[in-house]
Amino acid sequence: KDDMYLKTLDDLRIEHSLSKNKAGVFYYINIKDFNSLNQRYGRKYGDYILEIIRCRLNNIKKYKCSSAYVGGAQYAVYINKKIPKRAAIKFAKEIVKVLTQSIEEKYLMLDIAVGVGICIGAYEDFDEFVKYAYVAGDYAKNRLNYNIILYTDLMKSEENLVIACQREVNRIISTGKLDFNYKPNNFHFESHLTPQHNIYDDTK
Repeated sequence: KDDMYLKTLDDLRIEHSLSKNKAGVFYYINIKDFNSLNQRYGRKYGDYILEIIRCRLNNIKKYKCSSAYVGGAQYAVYINKKIPKRAAIKFAKEIVKVLTQSIEEKYLMLDIAVGVGICIGAYEDFDEFVKYAYVAGDYAKNRLNYNIILYTDLMKSEENLVIACQREVNRIISTGKLDFNYKPNNFHFESHLTPQHNIYDDTK
C-alpha cells in the first residue's frame, strides 16, 4: 500500500460492491470553518491543512478502515463490517482526537475543528451510506457544541435540511463516480509534521 495515496469515493464504492457483507459504518468528516481559514491564511495554507488531514487519516488503521478524500474540506472513512454502535461512536471520537491536533508551521500554530457524521447500517446501495452520513455530518458541521452526530431516522423529518443537502449529496455521489481525485501541491514536510502518534491500529 502506498501511504501517500488517499482513496476516492469511487474506491470505497468498489470495496463495498466486492464485499458480500453490506453492513458497515460510514463517517463523513468536515473541517469546520475551512473557508475562514482559507481567507485568513491564504490558499497555500488551506491546501497545507488538507494535506495534513490526509496524512493523519492514512495513519488510522483500526478496523482495517479505508479513508477517502471527497472534495473541498470533506473526507470519508469507511469500515466494511458490522461493529457495535458504542464502538462506532468511540472510533469517531478517536478520529476527532487525531485530526484536531494543533498544526505547527514555523511561527504559525493552527487549531482546527472537525464535524463527523456517522451512518451505521447495511445497505446494498453504497450511496445510501454517503447520503445519511452526509446529513449527520451537516448537523455536526453547523453546531458549535457537537463534533459527532449519529444519523437516526428522526433526521428524515427535517425535510428542509434534507432538501437543502440533496443537491450537494447528488453532486458528491455523481462526481465520485467519475475520476474525482485531489492532487495537492507538493509540500516538503518536516518530520514533526507527519503524525507519529495517536495511531489506532488493531491489525497487528
